[in-house]
Amino acid sequence: MNCLQAIAYVYDHGGHLQADGSDLVVTPPEAGLPIIDDLRRLKPEILTRLRFCQPDETGWLSPERVHVFPHCPRCCSYALFRQSGNEPYECLSCCLQGITEAQARRVQ
Repeated sequence: MNCLQAIAYVYDHGGHLQADGSDLVVTPPEAGLPIIDDLRRLKPEILTRLRFCQPDETGWLSPERVHVFPHCPRCCSYALFRQSGNEPYECLSCCLQGITEAQARRVQ
């Protein structure tokens, strides 16, 4: 079993995973957790992947909500610039201006 299969197994069976510093907090599914040895073996990789996830409405981390790093919708460059956190991006590669957060993260 690989990392993504282990994460999917826990969530598919009603459990939850959370990265808490260097600890992996597991809420096991009702049916138990027969993959506990796999989780222990894969802990470093699971923690790395969970740190790139966003909390959902319950506060738990969900593998379906992985961050997408902002990049230019025209040239796909990651070289974006903005003066402050609430202004649109400008691509330093192709000079496209007015890139919204949603466009840069491909959510629209």
